Amino acid sequence: MPGPILAQRLSAHVLIVGGGAAGLACAWRLSSQGARVTVLEAGCAGGGALWASGGMLAAGFESSFELEPDHALARPFAEFLHEGLIHWAEWAPQLSVFTDQPLGYEQKGSIAPAFEPTDLFRLDVAATLAEQLGVPATRVDAQTLASLEPHLTPGLGALIFAHDGQLDNRVLGGALAQAARQSGADIREGVRVDALDRTGGQVTGVVLAEGQILSADLVILASGAERLANVPLSAAMTPVKGQMISFSVPRSACPKRVVRGVSIYLAAKPGDRLIAGASVEPGHDNTSTDPDTLERLTEAARRVAPAPRDPPVLLRSLPDRLNIDPEHRLGGVAQLMSVLQCVLAIEGSQLLGRFFGLEARPLLDDHQRKASVEDGLHFLPGEVGLAGVERHIAHREAIARGRELFG
Repeated sequence: MPGPILAQRLSAHVLIVGGGAAGLACAWRLSSQGARVTVLEAGCAGGGALWASGGMLAAGFESSFELEPDHALARPFAEFLHEGLIHWAEWAPQLSVFTDQPLGYEQKGSIAPAFEPTDLFRLDVAATLAEQLGVPATRVDAQTLASLEPHLTPGLGALIFAHDGQLDNRVLGGALAQAARQSGADIREGVRVDALDRTGGQVTGVVLAEGQILSADLVILASGAERLANVPLSAAMTPVKGQMISFSVPRSACPKRVVRGVSIYLAAKPGDRLIAGASVEPGHDNTSTDPDTLERLTEAARRVAPAPRDPPVLLRSLPDRLNIDPEHRLGGVAQLMSVLQCVLAIEGSQLLGRFFGLEARPLLDDHQRKASVEDGLHFLPGEVGLAGVERHIAHREAIARGRELFG
């Protein structure tokens, strides 16, 4: 690689707003490859939405149950999610060395059981979409369901996504933060960013809550639905509040797979914790809880798995507990001049965190080569929904060619 280009890359200063899975993954990746990285987190690094999530890596389920069947980009999006999933096989061992706690990564699959005749129709629709999208899925009858998951309530059948998995999201946050720090990233907690700093139409840094301006060569927004004052409406995201509970259940009495029911999910974690969630409350950005929702979650969990008999523990989150629900529940990256925006769907931060880390470096390289806006883009502002996937895929080849040209 030519010396001037190498020196230019290594001298880059990157500001990352948000210390969740996506922000920390980018920080780890960039700092380990020579960039000077500063992470600005309003709360605690690895906290927020990541701390209060279910830790599911359910690309198969999300593709088959959440996508619009007739959308032209449904298949590219399913492939996009699957790509995020497969990175975990190599990433989990790398992350495990940064924590003395079990990361809890496992790929035992997810299962969508049917308990009512209407549930069977839902499975039919999902199975059809899975086949259409090329998502591996297996339909099993009631007897097989009982054999595979003896700790679930007897059902009528199920749809299994064998490649799905999960991890302990709380351990993940700490491991990512430690990995980023050991790679040289400066993580500043309790620092709230109010706005982007602009000079001549170009973003040159951020404005902190107390008015201080921090300059950078590149700004990565990974702060979830927390809105900065002067970010265009086209890049705005909707906060989604979720209430969750946790039961104390021995792992031997828990379902082996992640369970995704009609109105409940169950995920067994290290330490004999069985997580049950979650409510989905778009537009709510507070951490309050209500007894009716918690009672509904408790009853739903016990209908699916009889083992949780003890009173559940309410999973309270940090004040930043926000998930993101763009128009089409996208996980992706958007670029706004010299700003990259990590756009994560609910649960997407775990599933796609590795992907964001991998993509951050070539995008920074594009920026430093002074490529045109069109040449360097993955997603344009205003394309933070599913349409952005098409642009991302289309530019993969362009980025690969750029790597060949510039080393």
